[in-house]
Amino acid sequence: MAGLIAMRNGSEEQPRRSTEFSQSLKRWLAMFGETFQRSSSLSELQVKAYEVALADLSVDQLNQACEKTLRAWTLVAMPPPGFIRECVPSEPLSESCPAKPITSEERERQWESARAAGEKYRANIQERVLTIADLSKTVVKPEPVRVIATNERLELLARQKREIEAKYGGHT
Repeated sequence: MAGLIAMRNGSEEQPRRSTEFSQSLKRWLAMFGETFQRSSSLSELQVKAYEVALADLSVDQLNQACEKTLRAWTLVAMPPPGFIRECVPSEPLSESCPAKPITSEERERQWESARAAGEKYRANIQERVLTIADLSKTVVKPEPVRVIATNERLELLARQKREIEAKYGGHT
């Protein structure tokens, strides 16, 4: 139970973090806040959440994990406690952190690859989509369909003609 101090509160024993651990964690959280452009400081509850999540670490493990997190974390937001835990070395000074730092050349290559894929997608979509200007120019010509002029068909057409003339007048 390195780094823990037993404290009596009434009849119950509650573990409490050493001040060295708490101070170290607060320094790292302040550094993360500045590095990852957090506009406001962390609340006491947020700091407590980090303390609870990292409670079983020694001060040395905390410092090593936070240093690896600072080098490996690539998002703009604060690193969550779970990511810091994943960066805890299994052996002193080992490289067990899951995320490797991305070089600026690699980041640029990834950006160019994503941009090229987006351009290809946009061009592909534009080939398939008609614009409003295209729709106004579109003329659909009916295909000639052969119709067999049976007596029933001729009678149906004559009846439809009479109905249209009756409805709209004889001006058709």
